[in-house]
Amino acid sequence: MALYEVLNAATMVPSPLILLSHASMTRPQSVVASMAIIAQVPFSMAYHLREAYRLYASEEGCRIDNNWRRIDQTTQHFAQVCLAYAVTQSWLYTTLVTLCHCEACRQLWSPTTRNDGKRWQMIGMGILLYTIPMLVTNVKMFVYATTPMLVGASLAFVPKLKFTGSHAVMHALAWIHADAVGLFLH
Repeated sequence: MALYEVLNAATMVPSPLILLSHASMTRPQSVVASMAIIAQVPFSMAYHLREAYRLYASEEGCRIDNNWRRIDQTTQHFAQVCLAYAVTQSWLYTTLVTLCHCEACRQLWSPTTRNDGKRWQMIGMGILLYTIPMLVTNVKMFVYATTPMLVGASLAFVPKLKFTGSHAVMHALAWIHADAVGLFLH
């Protein structure tokens, strides 16, 4: 099981590199998106590597209800706010998205919140919030961006579909998502 978490960490690396490969200094929004994901990935990797160590050392504790995971998910919310700006270049839209993410983070850090699915629902909502504007201008790119995330999330979080390694598969499908966002911003 510890190896599975190392694989989860390793599969985080390509997404920011793929997004960065599309970045252009003449398109600052692509740089904003790339930097947001580059800033988020180390926190996710730290969480997964911490879990790998915890499992290897047979330490007790919940895999989800811990501060390492909360920090990982908080940085995901931050990155999604940056992506909302990158996709729309609208301060008004970004402000509205930020308010949603602030509420998600408040819930995430609330002592009464447990891993009841609300955490991933909020992450999923965040993905929709920054990709829905793509739908308005480029339906094919929206489908290209959202389909792998929908499939990956289904494999990773729907109990009947979940299997050992499904979380890493979700990360690998995020490579396609990163390519779609990068192409859209390019």
